[in-house]
Amino acid sequence: RQQGEGSACLASAPRMRPPRAAVAAGRVLTLLLLTASSTQNPTSALRPPLLVLHGSQTGIAEEVAHRVADAAYRRGFSPRCMSMDAYPLSSLPSESTMLCV
Repeated sequence: RQQGEGSACLASAPRMRPPRAAVAAGRVLTLLLLTASSTQNPTSALRPPLLVLHGSQTGIAEEVAHRVADAAYRRGFSPRCMSMDAYPLSSLPSESTMLCV
């Protein structure tokens, strides 16, 4: 699994309890990923790519994005999770599957 810049700061930041809306949004996004990938083989050598971008000031969207990326990895995707600020906009046309949190 690959992660973009900013993933190390989540480990050093104090854990805050996300608001119920953020938790619900994370569950919905995870459910969508699980449903969409139900035919994927997680042991397959060819995992479809998934870019998960997050925009966050408090860290809640970042945490939800990492949870979604973890669930996607378990379901057979090859996710990359990074901040929208860190993502080069010129690379956007080459992405096949992207999720913004």
